[in-house]
Amino acid sequence: RSNQPRRGNSQNSKEFPNFQPGALGGKFQHLAVDNSSGRVYIGGTNILYQLSEDLELEKSYRTGPVWDSPKCQPFDQQCSDKVLSDNDNKVLVVDTSLGVLLACGSVLQGTCSVHPLRNIAAGEYLFNTDDKGSYVAS
Repeated sequence: RSNQPRRGNSQNSKEFPNFQPGALGGKFQHLAVDNSSGRVYIGGTNILYQLSEDLELEKSYRTGPVWDSPKCQPFDQQCSDKVLSDNDNKVLVVDTSLGVLLACGSVLQGTCSVHPLRNIAAGEYLFNTDDKGSYVAS
């Protein structure tokens, strides 16, 4: 066998780089594609990735580990039961009508974050202090 990379049998085939998460994050859990831009979004343990249509890393957003406990309300600074917890991605949805990526995880009682599709690094958590029962992925 040759050590050469395998190529498709089409004259129009394209080679893609091997995306390696490296030290940024662990296991992949979900993948979503923005069909209008071709961008690929990956949700994994403690990390979100934004890849170009050529599968090159554009942006990343660290989602964990965070100090958390099932006994504590999200973002409750007074709760003393928190431990450093990994955040497993549970929901990853591209909403092209709003231009956002919705990501929900296993920490903070499933509180979701929303990210602009062009730059997921500019994400922020969705949290309504008046409604403590709106946690999606818990």
